[in-house]
Amino acid sequence: MTLMSCKGNKDQHFRPYFAPKSIDILKATYNGNPLILSKTNLLEFYGQPSSEIKNCVTISNLTSNQNIQYDCWTYQQISRFGFDIYKNIGYLSYVSFRNTATQINYPEIKFSSQTTLNDIKRQFPKTYNLKILGNEDGLIIVSLNDNLMTQEHESANIIELGFKNGFLDYYKYQIEPEYWSNFQFPK
Repeated sequence: MTLMSCKGNKDQHFRPYFAPKSIDILKATYNGNPLILSKTNLLEFYGQPSSEIKNCVTISNLTSNQNIQYDCWTYQQISRFGFDIYKNIGYLSYVSFRNTATQINYPEIKFSSQTTLNDIKRQFPKTYNLKILGNEDGLIIVSLNDNLMTQEHESANIIELGFKNGFLDYYKYQIEPEYWSNFQFPK
């Protein structure tokens, strides 16, 4: 998979009307563990992955003209979930909510198999209005931004939520490579 990124529009008057809502990735947890953690903690909390694929994701950052490759660790215990790994850092990149009691807790909202489109509409009306309707699977896609965007790092990292029959089906997240150079784990 190859993903490309580019810098957003610096016009602050444009962004508030069309950008998805930003939520706090640094305080979020997956089944009680941080979403972004060291490989050591990842192994401690979840054990060895069911599968490990080297260089499974390549991201092309157009502003730096770099290609960054991430490794992918997939776990298929009760639920299918996975982490993208870059150097010594891993972050939760995918969760399937099918047939599971798993949850992702953000300060702003809890994501689980019981999360509905109406929950998104109520909590994030602007985000709900930007939803992408229908594809071959009948999914509705809603996107949120994380809160890592700064003056130096203008590209938002997108959290994609897929809803099927009105309920949350999956969660996908991708961190742009530019965030790794000075990343500090939350205290």
